[in-house]
Amino acid sequence: MAKCKYCGAEINRLDKEICPFCGGKKPLLEDDNSTQDITKALETLNQMGIEPKSKSKIIAALLAFFLGIFGAHNYYLGKYKIGLITLGISLISIAGIGSILFFTALHNAFAYLIPYFVIEALMIIVAISLLVRHDMRARKGEEIEVVADEKVYLCLIESTKPLIITIKKQLKEDNELPNYVILIAALLKGDKMDYVLQKATELGVSEIVLLSTSRTIVRIKGHQNDLKLGRYQKILKEAACQSKRTRIPYINNIIDFSQIDEIEASLKLIAYEGNKGSSATLNKKLASVKPGKRIAVIIGPEGGFSLPELEYAKNSGYIPVGLGKRILRAETASLYALSVIANRLEDK
Repeated sequence: MAKCKYCGAEINRLDKEICPFCGGKKPLLEDDNSTQDITKALETLNQMGIEPKSKSKIIAALLAFFLGIFGAHNYYLGKYKIGLITLGISLISIAGIGSILFFTALHNAFAYLIPYFVIEALMIIVAISLLVRHDMRARKGEEIEVVADEKVYLCLIESTKPLIITIKKQLKEDNELPNYVILIAALLKGDKMDYVLQKATELGVSEIVLLSTSRTIVRIKGHQNDLKLGRYQKILKEAACQSKRTRIPYINNIIDFSQIDEIEASLKLIAYEGNKGSSATLNKKLASVKPGKRIAVIIGPEGGFSLPELEYAKNSGYIPVGLGKRILRAETASLYALSVIANRLEDK
């Protein structure tokens, strides 16, 4: 088992880019350099607290109110593509609908003003929504909860410009599972993957490994992988905040099925539809796991696993388990397995 050179936690060799515990970059200890400079480690951790500046929602709302038909508010917020689309739709709507009304009913210039006023009304609604979002932001004197190093603190906002927050006290909150749970989930099509990531975070998963199998329909390559991972990380962060977790699950790059033997865990499970009928094996194995140990569970794609893949998983130490009497969809199987795992671990 490899160790993080920053926080000393045990991590997988797959976590070579970033530590899932402390967020340190390149965390694996090198063989010829076992002693690390603690100053560099602290610098790496301190970089995690940088907050980017945000644009004023009031200015955006005013732009949407007066110039929303041209997409000005989108340009201001940096959404250039949406701004161009808004401008294009506005011009096409005014020219197209206005011309239809001009030649069929009104026969005067007022025909072109009708679609203009309709679009402008929609922009006013956008302006109001931007103002409401601004009103919901935290203000000076408000108390907020801040998570740092997996600890929760009650803090007071002393100032918003510049942002100054003072710690009032540490809160005793323990919302994490007693074990490190790894979900190895095959890629799913559509928005099913987003759903699995969100709900898995709410159920307490510690790490998610995206898996490509022989029956995986979705294939992500090149720059699409980076874009997907960025969106997935945002989903995980939002779900962790919503469920009041103290740790954001770490998500790995896509691995091939042949790499599952690189994942280290005390208990390795693979959900297999051929074992349907009982969850006794799953419950029995979970009952024997001690707190603090790592648990990994593989969930396949829509078409399930091939027999060669199942045999390879067995040879790699994974135990086939059933998930009840019914055949579940891939996204349902992930949530079922994590629900059972969370229930068993928290019930000890």
